[in-house]
Amino acid sequence: MSRCIIIFAVIILSLLSVTRSDFVCSTSGNFGCNLKCGISKRGSGDCKNVEEKEKCICFQDDVDFGTQSKLSVEEVDEESFWEDVNIDEEYIDQEYNIENNEVDQKETQNSTSDDFTEKVSDNKYLPWILQKIIFYPAERKGFFGFLQDITKPSTYGLNNAVNFRIPCENGSLGAWFITPTGSESKTLKDLSSNDTLAVYLHGSSATRGYSHRVNTYRKLVGMGYYVLAFDYRGYADSSKVLLSEGSVVNDTLTVLKWINSTLREDQRPLMLVWGHSLGGAIATNSMLQWQNTKSDLTVHGIVLESTFNNMADEIHRFALGRWMTGWLGQNHTAILKSADAEFLSSEYLPQIKAPTLLLHADNDRLVPSYLGERLYKAALEGGKNNTRFVLFPADMRLGHKYIYSAPGLALDIKEIEEEAKMFRMNENNNLDENNN
Repeated sequence: MSRCIIIFAVIILSLLSVTRSDFVCSTSGNFGCNLKCGISKRGSGDCKNVEEKEKCICFQDDVDFGTQSKLSVEEVDEESFWEDVNIDEEYIDQEYNIENNEVDQKETQNSTSDDFTEKVSDNKYLPWILQKIIFYPAERKGFFGFLQDITKPSTYGLNNAVNFRIPCENGSLGAWFITPTGSESKTLKDLSSNDTLAVYLHGSSATRGYSHRVNTYRKLVGMGYYVLAFDYRGYADSSKVLLSEGSVVNDTLTVLKWINSTLREDQRPLMLVWGHSLGGAIATNSMLQWQNTKSDLTVHGIVLESTFNNMADEIHRFALGRWMTGWLGQNHTAILKSADAEFLSSEYLPQIKAPTLLLHADNDRLVPSYLGERLYKAALEGGKNNTRFVLFPADMRLGHKYIYSAPGLALDIKEIEEEAKMFRMNENNNLDENNN
């Protein structure tokens, strides 16, 4: 029922965002114009007489900088509710990048904290709605989905994979272990220090069997890697839970603990973690926490594919975020905190020791490449020099989900593998020195 309500609301708001401005004014007046402007652009709106017609004119209020400008809704009539064609990069830079403005960071944080309770209480359902939209645990099987069974990876074309369960808090996680064709090691316990294990953290929506994820597994096993893919609680056949950043991070840490207890102590494979989109944000938080546990299972390399610097910047890229801040007058950063979905990757990544590879397509419309570049910049500025950023040109048409098909990707993966081996060697040497 709740999913139907959300879908219905999205459809209504989507239709309103592309309705002609003269029709909005003639049918719903200033109220409809104000709502339309909140959805399409930040700010409010009024119906004005333009060329003998009542048209909806948006007033783009830049409260932080004391300026005001006008924007005709006609310019954004074709904008999608979900994807913004004209990305307001200057506004995002000014609002979130305080190094370019003389803003006292502590004062800003205190202001956000003071407003937190008041603003969230204005609409107690917004955190819940954001959780549903951010994590969106729909299965999305596709046209032939009825032929697939998540507990049988062979129905997804993975004949060299086994399905199993990983015990977790209040239930278990559905998982696959995928082996290279012709490999001698058929179980996790069989892996040796000569092998490479990649743990895949998927993003929002669908399951570990979603097509582009399966194709990424194929890419990795084709290069001789072993892959462990799983679904967080709340997804697919894993146990149910109210999804949050805390829940998906805890599930990732649970998987790493399970791997640590399953592998042979004297034979640990090279460990890679691959996070796509939201999974990349989950990876940065999880890897920092795992690093701080000082476990004897070390993650040697991280790949972050099509991910972002923080959820506040990512959600403001959509009309929904601007609608909350503009028409509803809500502090979406505070709402994300209330929803436990901040995903502050730009704070976590600089503290992670393992070498990291960031992959992004320049034509990614879901997570624009400039958000990936901001994450990369934050890592470098934080002193993390073992970080690389690979940007694939827009004319490759890789978008948000098809980097696995990029020419030359295997070379980038092999390079992070070599960096991970060097990192492992240095870590082992440091361990030996400490023991001596």
